[in-house]
Amino acid sequence: MKAIFILLTVLFVVISFALSKRVKTGKDLLVPAEGLPFVIVAFTMAASQFGSSMLIGGVQQAAEQEIGEGFWPAIYTLIAASASCFLNVLIAPRFRKMDGTVTPPDFIEFRYGHSCFLRGYHSVVYICSVTAILISQIVGFAGMGHAFGFSYESSAIFCTIVICLMAMGSGMIGVAVTDAIQYVLIILLLCGTIPVSLNALRKVGITFGELVREPFFSSGDQKARFFYTAWPMIIGNLF
Repeated sequence: MKAIFILLTVLFVVISFALSKRVKTGKDLLVPAEGLPFVIVAFTMAASQFGSSMLIGGVQQAAEQEIGEGFWPAIYTLIAASASCFLNVLIAPRFRKMDGTVTPPDFIEFRYGHSCFLRGYHSVVYICSVTAILISQIVGFAGMGHAFGFSYESSAIFCTIVICLMAMGSGMIGVAVTDAIQYVLIILLLCGTIPVSLNALRKVGITFGELVREPFFSSGDQKARFFYTAWPMIIGNLF
């Protein structure tokens, strides 16, 4: 299992460097000159929302609940991520109409005029938000590495190295293509876990129908958890 884990990550780095031939200028690292196919964009967006950090976090949310109250809380994040992706699809065309906007600070300047303060402020905010997302992904990767038999610390370091190599290889196009591949793997592996999970439930006398019939908010605390999970994700991801 360790060999499979390492081979997959090395494969993604190799793919990123193989795509470096399409990077001609520094700008191509962020915005490929030939653009990205819509399918790749959709898959990389979905992969960012439904990555290891969210899947592992969903399992943790379920485990933290009382027996019989874990199904819906476990997918609060998935519901929020799905809504976020849907809204992004609707809003993205508006951003594409704004020529010259490459990064969020560029958009701020386009929308509100040249302002060193606004551009600088938004740059700092953007770095903080992206750093938080990146840390959550490293934590998720480290959790996966630990599940495969590696130490948590070495997995986190390995993930950081892989991220740097992939970004250096071909920038956004490499990240997007490898994201799409990873998302396909996520879907296939999740489908493979369905019969295993249902069988585990049957062994303890619980059917899937019983889980679905659980209240969406099993308690007052769940309402707060849902809105605390959903709104920051939906509003934050719009930018």
